[in-house]
Amino acid sequence: MTKDNNNIKRINIRMPLPIYEWVQEQSDYHGVSVNSFINMKISEMKKQEETMKAMAIMTNESVLKFLEEKSSK
Repeated sequence: MTKDNNNIKRINIRMPLPIYEWVQEQSDYHGVSVNSFINMKISEMKKQEETMKAMAIMTNESVLKFLEEKSSK
C-alpha cells in the first residue's frame, strides 16, 4: 500500500522531555509509533471539538426548534 504524499505534511515539533517520555510510554503501551500516537490523539481532539459544536447547535433553542419543525414535515 503506497502513501499519498500529497495529503501528508511533515512537521517537526518540540516538547518538554517529561511530555515526550509520557508520549513514548503511551505509544509503547498501545503498540504504535510516537507519530501514530500523536496523530491518534489529535484526531480524538478534533472529533471531540466537532461533537461539542454539534451539541452547541442542538442545545440552541432556535436551532433545536428549526430541526424539530424540519423533522416533523
